[in-house]
Amino acid sequence: MRTALIEINKMLRKGIFSGYAIGGSVATLFYVEPTVTYDLDVIVNIPNSANPDPLREIFNWASDNNFPISGEHIIINGLPVQFLPAYNPLIIESLNKSLAMDYEGVSTNVIAPEYLVAIMIQTFRPVDKERASRFINDYKPLDLNRLEVICREYGIIEKYNKIMALRNER
Repeated sequence: MRTALIEINKMLRKGIFSGYAIGGSVATLFYVEPTVTYDLDVIVNIPNSANPDPLREIFNWASDNNFPISGEHIIINGLPVQFLPAYNPLIIESLNKSLAMDYEGVSTNVIAPEYLVAIMIQTFRPVDKERASRFINDYKPLDLNRLEVICREYGIIEKYNKIMALRNER
């Protein structure tokens, strides 16, 4: 993952996107025990959001730099990386409030824990419900009051309440 982050930071410095943060399962490893995952999800802020093909410049960069492309992934040093545009208000805010962190000497940005859980709740697939519940149980510094505020703000409070009910059943 270190090599992938170095390449992602190169794209950021080149201006291909104006900001990024690690999301998904890989982001959870910065806070709790990791889960099995296939790829690295990178949420990006694309400067021209009206572009009908917002990731084209990222894929062009990959081709120009001889990184293989496999479906929606760019393979960087063997690691599938999926770039996801920040596509809704919760994800845009989570990107803007991401935390600067270090991974093996490489600077990176990671979705803050309360936003990471809120995104899981918003997505609400069975795997996300399970991960959200486990994250809430396992990550003791999680600010549950802040998480609840975020869920209210983005209209997902009913889903939040269902997750909390699942958590309390354990």
